[in-house]
Amino acid sequence: MRAGESIVFDESKPTLLWLIPRNGGAPISFPVSTHFSFHHANAYEDEHGRVVLDSASTPRLELGSPSGTPDAPPLWETVEYNTLPSATLWRYTLDPASGASSAREVFRRYVDFPSTHPRTSAQRHRWIYAATGGESGGIASPFKGVAKIDMSDAAQHEVWLAPHGAQFAGEPAFAPRAGASDSAAEDDGYVLLPLIDGARGGRATVCVLRADDIAAGPIARVELDTYLPHGLHGAFVPDLAPSADEIERATTLMKLYARKSREWNVVDGSFSGMGFKSLFQKGVDGR
Repeated sequence: MRAGESIVFDESKPTLLWLIPRNGGAPISFPVSTHFSFHHANAYEDEHGRVVLDSASTPRLELGSPSGTPDAPPLWETVEYNTLPSATLWRYTLDPASGASSAREVFRRYVDFPSTHPRTSAQRHRWIYAATGGESGGIASPFKGVAKIDMSDAAQHEVWLAPHGAQFAGEPAFAPRAGASDSAAEDDGYVLLPLIDGARGGRATVCVLRADDIAAGPIARVELDTYLPHGLHGAFVPDLAPSADEIERATTLMKLYARKSREWNVVDGSFSGMGFKSLFQKGVDGR
């Protein structure tokens, strides 16, 4: 069975969110509005002892056609985005003391891969950065850019979309500004956004946007001479600074991979709960 065939989504039942105490206490379940979520932005405990969870949630789970056969056309040739369930940003508030819970849609635009400044992990956050589609109003569409959502007032949001119709966005990653103190503004840094550029023969661009002015668009672009596929998941690593020799070796490997890939009829990959297992796993350090 394919991964999508082994899961059944029951829309008639509520979704359960579980809190599991680290001290070994009994887990607590909270029924909330029926939804599915692949990706959470962050969670924290507020001053009232409630747990606040921000998540990209969709009203139902859909992993493509479960009846596909090996000779069926690929999903990207048959998918109709406007019929797919749309993930929008929701906030769930869970009260362990009373067992009460609430759920509200915060940002009604198609988003996924939400993230925050790493400094706010498990702490209160204000800003969320997420990949977003080109359509507004919660309609599913291919990812075209990045949205910055103000969780204190979601009406105060910013969106930047790639200008070319053949450019499609990957997962944004927040990069804190070098030298910024712990007391610096939460949006003192940059958002790195990969774009697959069909107008450049499928090559990729990494866009750098100021986190405090997303709507202004990229302040820098790194044009790659190779294809950078969409992945699960991206991250910014502050201490990774490969040498020129390491970059040159990695470039040689990628060019070899690109040449070999044109000789293959089918490129296959393995799906796991943590993402996709690449066929080609050599990094800049040669491992």
